[in-house]
Amino acid sequence: MIVCAEKKSGNELVFLSFDGKIKKRLPVKNTIREFTVTPDGRLIIILTENDSFEFYRTDDGSQLGYIPTFAVSKLMCFAFNEDCTQLLTGHQNGSVYKLNVQNVLLSPNKEIPSQIEVERIVTPSESSSENTTSEQNENTIPFYNGSKDSGGFIMENDGFFAQKLSAIEKQLLLKEKYSVLSFGLTANLFNTDDYYSFGCGTETEWHTSKFTAPFYEGINLRAIIAFPSDSFPNSYHTLDGKDTIASPNLLAVSAAAKAGIRIPVSTTIQLFTEILPFIKCNSLVRPGVAASNPCFSAGCRFKTGILIKKFSVSAGVEYDSMWGWCPELSAAFNIRLSKGEKK
Repeated sequence: MIVCAEKKSGNELVFLSFDGKIKKRLPVKNTIREFTVTPDGRLIIILTENDSFEFYRTDDGSQLGYIPTFAVSKLMCFAFNEDCTQLLTGHQNGSVYKLNVQNVLLSPNKEIPSQIEVERIVTPSESSSENTTSEQNENTIPFYNGSKDSGGFIMENDGFFAQKLSAIEKQLLLKEKYSVLSFGLTANLFNTDDYYSFGCGTETEWHTSKFTAPFYEGINLRAIIAFPSDSFPNSYHTLDGKDTIASPNLLAVSAAAKAGIRIPVSTTIQLFTEILPFIKCNSLVRPGVAASNPCFSAGCRFKTGILIKKFSVSAGVEYDSMWGWCPELSAAFNIRLSKGEKK
């Protein structure tokens, strides 16, 4: 159950289980006049006392965006069309406006523009006492603070509303600016003709979309140990020749630049594709027995994957100037270093 509670600094929505236990609180700065939950339960839409619409995610309480107050006359009713691409608002002076939802839904931290593009489909009579000169232009009107006494409702539309909001969310997520630090595990399969057939290791990387959203860029550090295959061409013995020494492992440490693009499927699922040119330092090692001088190689990785909340998995291929083509699999845990902003 969701109920509205009054607070000194505004209102809050309280999420309750049916036995009365409080599960979550969602503070709202502006006084709530009405609220509704989308059919899929992911979003809450709040109509505030100043005639603005605020959109919140039910899972974490974060604000998706808002439609600010725009008309000088009081809002009396409103409704979305069947696929929720348009919003109709009716006002006390007789005006009816049509708004493109995706164009007027602003990200939480974005300042209100001086004007909003709307289409007035019903114009009040010239004798109307509330028909002010500020609304004479039918397609461009300034923003105003609304009145406390208007009312409205949201029409149910069999899930179309949730589908359209998902599209709006994706558009905002494409412009989101953030930084991420991730820690992961990776596995490589070497070619069968190589001396090494399998390698595994760990990697750490940082990337940001601050300057190029939805593209991002960053750095990647990786360390891999590979184990010799049965076809390793050399054999090793102790100095007296009596005992055989196992073939050395391969230790490879690389540093890579990183660039990629992400495509949001929903607020919690994203697809991504990356390219990572790298420089690698290779060395043959056997702890306590032997080590070779390091040698360097260069190459590039290509990979694609999916991010679900904080976890990501990917598959790709790596070309190394020394080892050739190597398929790889990776899994990582991602930590956001900065709260997402919207351009």
